[in-house]
Amino acid sequence: MIDKLITPALRTPKLVLALIAIAFVVCGAIGTRAAARLSNGGFVSTHSESDLALAEAPVAAAAGTGRAAGMSADAIVQT
Repeated sequence: MIDKLITPALRTPKLVLALIAIAFVVCGAIGTRAAARLSNGGFVSTHSESDLALAEAPVAAAAGTGRAAGMSADAIVQT
């Protein structure tokens, strides 16, 4: 079964490369249309660790605590 696919491909490598190039362009065109339709937002968790860290960052910098004062990441987690 696979011999029926491989033999013509080995006889006409330029045709195979041309078909691959066409498929690449078509997939790229479809992909850009799909990317434009995807939402870049929606669910926002205000209790996520990263959101809480962002919310505390200005407070830590103003108070002189956190990395701004030279503390390690372990010390920040323990406080």
